Amino acid sequence: MSTTPTDTQVSMRAFVKLAQLLEAAPNSRNQTFFSKNAIQLAVDLIAERKPDLDRMSALALRPSADNDMLVVEFGEGIDPNDTGMLLISRGGALATALDENTSAVVQDVSKDAVLGLDRSLMKYASAAVIPTRIVYGRDLLLIFLHPTADYFDPVTMQLLDIIALQTANAIQKHQLVKAIRLDDDRVLQVHNESRKLLSRALHDGPAQNMAALTMRANFARRMLDQDIERAKQELMDIEKLARETTKTIRYMLFTMRPLVLETRGLKPALMNLAEKIKTTYGQEVFISIAPNLPLTQNTDINTILFYIAEEAVINAQKHAAAQNIFISVYAEEADVVLEVSDDGVGLNIGQITENYDQRGSLGMVNMRERAELINGVFNVDSIIHEGTTISVRVPIKEFEEEAA
Repeated sequence: MSTTPTDTQVSMRAFVKLAQLLEAAPNSRNQTFFSKNAIQLAVDLIAERKPDLDRMSALALRPSADNDMLVVEFGEGIDPNDTGMLLISRGGALATALDENTSAVVQDVSKDAVLGLDRSLMKYASAAVIPTRIVYGRDLLLIFLHPTADYFDPVTMQLLDIIALQTANAIQKHQLVKAIRLDDDRVLQVHNESRKLLSRALHDGPAQNMAALTMRANFARRMLDQDIERAKQELMDIEKLARETTKTIRYMLFTMRPLVLETRGLKPALMNLAEKIKTTYGQEVFISIAPNLPLTQNTDINTILFYIAEEAVINAQKHAAAQNIFISVYAEEADVVLEVSDDGVGLNIGQITENYDQRGSLGMVNMRERAELINGVFNVDSIIHEGTTISVRVPIKEFEEEAA
């Protein structure tokens, strides 16, 4: 009685092993891990199906950066260092398989435009070329070789296609998980930066003022028995400082959660922002919003544009020594444009962008990344001693699709 496994058993085993491979992908493993395991799995499974024949040899190739060559990533039964096959021309059945994303059988390796040129492959009669399309990275090309002609029958090709497809799934899952973890790290970084900024703002503003109020109240109490007029003046100063502190706290609460943005939209929220900046810091902010803007019910778009405007205004108010700050929102061609400009000291754009992630402030990075969340294009133009303009262009279709 034959002990050779049936095609169904081999196929089932392929799915089980590939499922295990799919889950065994910690961050430290790269794409070579998957191509190596895919090839070894394929060679083992086909050897079980055809135990009386020699084992296959195989190569895993990736297109080079310029896409003109194929780079050998891993070999089974073939040592690329010994054969000189570190780079392979992109041509013959290899190019056809990649360009058309279709598996191919090479019935005579010696006649292939690329494989037939390498003398180390002359011992092989047939080959199977299996492309693996990777959505989030460079494609993978698996080449299986065997000294027997007609070795790659339809069932064998079907199994190799299954392995290639599931390998692509494994690689893409690995890349997506890695990207999600990077995004999570970035969100945590931004969250920590926001907490530091809030902590600094509380320390430099309300906390300092509260400490001053405590000391001045103590001084006023002692003056009541010694100099009543001095005590009255001190109480008036305390009242003034308390009002300023209240304004600062209210402004901080407004920027943390601008309810007017949620209830009335972007224009009233920006008008309210300008009013509070004027009240709190004495800084003039002029608002210009075109009447022909497309309407949107997408609170994410409004919120992101508001926070970009708010951060740009605060940066100008704190660092630019600007007399005036201007916020404009208008439609231009296929975009809605938000601009925040000032007449301050200007910025050295090159100096700011160089090693920006190591500067301890993520303001520009935050604004750029927020713009990207709504498919916006972020830009900064600045001239020293003349001022700065920060702009975000958002496709109108983003507004119209959400409003529909």
